[in-house]
Amino acid sequence: MPVRDDGTCEEFDRIAEQAHRCNAQTGVSFFLVCTHHWFCQVLEGSEPAVRRTLARIAADKRHFDCRVIEATAQVQHAKLDGYATVHKSIANRLLFLERGFSRAIVPYDRTAAEMLDLCNALRSFGVPSEQRQSELC
Repeated sequence: MPVRDDGTCEEFDRIAEQAHRCNAQTGVSFFLVCTHHWFCQVLEGSEPAVRRTLARIAADKRHFDCRVIEATAQVQHAKLDGYATVHKSIANRLLFLERGFSRAIVPYDRTAAEMLDLCNALRSFGVPSEQRQSELC
């Protein structure tokens, strides 16, 4: 998939825009991490809304081997939309990494803590240190 000079990718623009439209209608916020071989979507919202979103994603024939890495109840909204303020990327919610990942990395071989660490690291990729946040939530 061709990547533009600014690091974005037209095909992933379409994917993220569709995910944003679908998730916004259900009150679910998200961000999406992608490498050559997998996607990791962090979803946040009411439990019923997140469960419906997961069911819709799993039923989509374009997806396979969908797995929940971690599901937790939180009292406070984690404000995933804050991610949009630091990445000028596809629909402000997609981080596409073309290089730098071993083919051996797949999300479900990682612990929840490792995935959180990975997402935090990816969130801060290329962001000036004064704009970085120390935690995802």
